[in-house]
Amino acid sequence: SILLLKLKNSFFSLIKQIKDIFFHPDKYLNLFWQNLLLTFQENFFFISLMIIFNFLPYLYLFCLYSQYENAIGGLFKPFADILLLAFILKIFNPKIRKYLQYLILILSGLLAFMELFVIGKYYTFTTAGIISVIIGTNFHEAIEFITMYFSFTYLLYFVGFGICIYLLKIYSRHFKLSLGLMFCLPYFFLYSFCYSILPGKNLTECLSITRLSAPINQAVEDAITFHEIYSNMNAPINISENNSSIPNVVFILGESTSRSHMSLYGYPLPTTPKLDKLYANNDLYVFTDIISPHAYTIGVLREVFTFHNYESPNKWYEYANLFDIVKQAGYTTYWLSNQETSGKWANVALAYANRSDYKNFTGIRQSYEKSYRSDGELLPLLYDAMNNSNPKNFYVLHLMGCHGDYENRYTPDFAKFTSNDETFGSFKTPEALSSRAKYDNAILYNDTIVTQVIEAFKDKNAIIIYMPDHGEEVYDIRDFSGHSDDNPTRSMLEIPFIIYTTEKFKMAYPQLDKQFSQATHKPYMTDDLIHTILDIMQIKTPEYQETRSLISPYYNQERERIFLNKNYDTEMKAP
Repeated sequence: SILLLKLKNSFFSLIKQIKDIFFHPDKYLNLFWQNLLLTFQENFFFISLMIIFNFLPYLYLFCLYSQYENAIGGLFKPFADILLLAFILKIFNPKIRKYLQYLILILSGLLAFMELFVIGKYYTFTTAGIISVIIGTNFHEAIEFITMYFSFTYLLYFVGFGICIYLLKIYSRHFKLSLGLMFCLPYFFLYSFCYSILPGKNLTECLSITRLSAPINQAVEDAITFHEIYSNMNAPINISENNSSIPNVVFILGESTSRSHMSLYGYPLPTTPKLDKLYANNDLYVFTDIISPHAYTIGVLREVFTFHNYESPNKWYEYANLFDIVKQAGYTTYWLSNQETSGKWANVALAYANRSDYKNFTGIRQSYEKSYRSDGELLPLLYDAMNNSNPKNFYVLHLMGCHGDYENRYTPDFAKFTSNDETFGSFKTPEALSSRAKYDNAILYNDTIVTQVIEAFKDKNAIIIYMPDHGEEVYDIRDFSGHSDDNPTRSMLEIPFIIYTTEKFKMAYPQLDKQFSQATHKPYMTDDLIHTILDIMQIKTPEYQETRSLISPYYNQERERIFLNKNYDTEMKAP
């Protein structure tokens, strides 16, 4: 009964307090603010240093982009969160609170310095792509990285910052709130607090430690998915015949490039002048009836580099892949990429990259992060990879090609076409004309990249194959730009397929050149591409089928090209 009486009294006391707050909010708000002001004064060192740690990365990043207003705004954004954190820590006794504050400061300081380094190197906050690289880095690689980038300049920064912290500590011992500061602090607090709770702004932008939460979660999720894919790619490799002797096999894997926008395939605008010239000089084999098996990258990559196709009953990664096969056949393999290093859309490509002897990326980028690196940045990686003494090399160059956003796929000097040139599409809205012009400029830039790769191997015994993963709809058939398996058009499937062979190759393999000439107009879907590449390289495995190789005299031209249960030739192909 005593316990019930206590509970009853506590309940009525709580009700009374709530009523008091409701009818006299000013009294409690005043009490709350007095406590916050007292917290600010008593914890000035902790609060000030936390603001500095969390503000400096903001300041650095936005100053790099000359966005000074955003930089200054970053000074106030974490203020309310840090002040409330100090207020919450008051529940602990002074000794424990002191240790907790130092622990939080050390962690925040380390994260701040990491963010400053990342911003200086990559011009962005720490992203899921960077976290993925850290997760995948071993101790030896970490030491190499630190050794590469360490300099005494950084040591001077640390010493200078340490002196500033020491001076701040001394000043904080004598700090007293002035009337001016007491007047300004409520406005700073309200601005910061409102920013933290606004939809789309929230706490994750304010503090270094919370800015990391989303990319860490995404990176861990991506790592788990990648591990599941990679660990299942263990199909046994049995080579039944190996007559491979081509010193250099180069596969340029493009992106989102429709042949209908290439002058090489009859497009009215001169979007591929360099390839046009090579073709006019009989230096190219241009295949005219090639389609992709999907209208998105992951779906295509699952099939072009494995024996999986639309008739296959098992998972794609349960089949042997091209990289394991050619490695066993004596080739040194290279994966050079201007695409993502991690993430949902990168996992399949990264699985192939990790099965190659050498992999190199132009930068660190996760699937949900935009990249503005032009494909020209791949060329130095290629030139470096070519500097080897290996007897047989297999190169894959994974381009960003003509993927949206189109205006980010070419350098300013390739902005040749404008809306005024776009008189050929089905849709004439300003948005359609602008998108088509940008896409055609991306095609023009892609023409230069492909021909520069060709130029790099011109004097070697080499074959260069260019093929994008899929095409792109750019207001050709539908009022839409992009690609998707959900509602595809012909433009998303109809891709260029080009083979270039050097003079030394032609002299060494005259029969292959003859086979290429005879196959240029045959219908083909690239889910069978591995059979064609192995046929070119004269490598045979039990899974290889002559009837699926485009250049084989036994190639089955009657095979139905099925895309999502539709027969392309009878239901989608233009008459």
